[in-house]
Amino acid sequence: LLDSDIANRRHPEWGTVCGRLFAYGKIEPAAYEASKRWAVAVAAYRAAIGGPAHVKGIDMDRGHSHPIDPDSEEGTLIVRRDERAVKAFDAAHVELRYAGPTVYAAVQNAVEYDEYPDGHVSLLALKVGLDVLARHWGLTRK
Repeated sequence: LLDSDIANRRHPEWGTVCGRLFAYGKIEPAAYEASKRWAVAVAAYRAAIGGPAHVKGIDMDRGHSHPIDPDSEEGTLIVRRDERAVKAFDAAHVELRYAGPTVYAAVQNAVEYDEYPDGHVSLLALKVGLDVLARHWGLTRK
């Protein structure tokens, strides 16, 4: 059993707290997918607003050494991408915030800072938050 457990650690699930919680059966597949989408949404949002990237495993470094001209073709594409990122984040963020501060903090800690829930209540709050996000993105039928 230990050998198979170690061998399975090559899978990407083992790279994050939510992935490990999924691998151990503590969260559902839709919740795990929601955690991955939230990580991407947060990283894209932070990149769009020029904020710091805190999401583990998501590299949103654009490599620009100078500001992009928003009137150029490339600049227009970047502005549109950033606007989509902000809009997508805001829509999910509102729903997650509506679930309450404990739920929001649990998702933020687990997904953005890669910290394990610090007890049963935090794990339940994380599950609630990931379920909210899963419903938002149509990953569940509830």
